[in-house]
Amino acid sequence: IMNLSKSKKNLIGIILFAIIIGITAFLDITLAVGIILIGFLSLITFLILSKTKIKSKALYAFLLIVLLIHFGAVLFIHYAHFQPFGRGGSSGYGDFNADYIGYNVIAQQTAARIHQVGFSLQELKTVNDYPAIVGYIYAITLPEMLIGQLFAVWLAVISVLLIYLIVLEING
Repeated sequence: IMNLSKSKKNLIGIILFAIIIGITAFLDITLAVGIILIGFLSLITFLILSKTKIKSKALYAFLLIVLLIHFGAVLFIHYAHFQPFGRGGSSGYGDFNADYIGYNVIAQQTAARIHQVGFSLQELKTVNDYPAIVGYIYAITLPEMLIGQLFAVWLAVISVLLIYLIVLEING
């Protein structure tokens, strides 16, 4: 594989990605769509980084590790029905799962309104814009909680990248 040109390596990577997506779609279409979403967002992020003066291979590797760790955690929590921060619902103040379930409901309502001809987001009851953003993603993809959680994986990668850039800026 070391003697292959860069374009052949890219072609092999694309073919492997397509095979993985095909197998995943056969087993779980929501996961396949989520992988495509996170792959697309990550590709855009890495392309933007490559166009800037940031060429650190260590940064790219670190961002990929963060992505894989968060991706694995989301898959484990989703498919094992593991709820480390409570059981959801309105069980009390600061219940992480209750917040995320509430965000998911609002995001699904947002996606449903977007698919209507004259949609309005005025009546949605939310304290921030995150559920509306996830709702737009649901409207483009599928209105499933796993999609929103995978979007949060990409946001975690962006957060790490922003922290890295801030540290660079203050000469850390």
